[in-house]
Amino acid sequence: MVFAVRFAALIALAVWTGGLAAPFWMSGGRAADLARATRTLGYVCGTIQLLALVAIKLVGPPPRQFPIRATLAALMLAIVAAGDGLRVASGAPMAIDFVLALILLSWYARE
Repeated sequence: MVFAVRFAALIALAVWTGGLAAPFWMSGGRAADLARATRTLGYVCGTIQLLALVAIKLVGPPPRQFPIRATLAALMLAIVAAGDGLRVASGAPMAIDFVLALILLSWYARE
């Protein structure tokens, strides 16, 4: 059970990270459309990430550095919500989320 939840969290984080990186390689209107889709993806994957971390903590031994990991995932989700609420067109919130996602992925790689 714990393995499946960890795998779901890892997949959600990997998909989110890929979605965050994709608009940076595109230009024009397609990049803007992809950025909007990335926000939706961020909501879904961020929620999965947080729920998976909490489920892992409740079912089995908590992941290493659980409070930091949960805080980073919540921060990433808050950045998505803030960027969506402010209708930020800049790539800065996405870049911050991308860096935080890489930090979280590094923890999964070490496990």
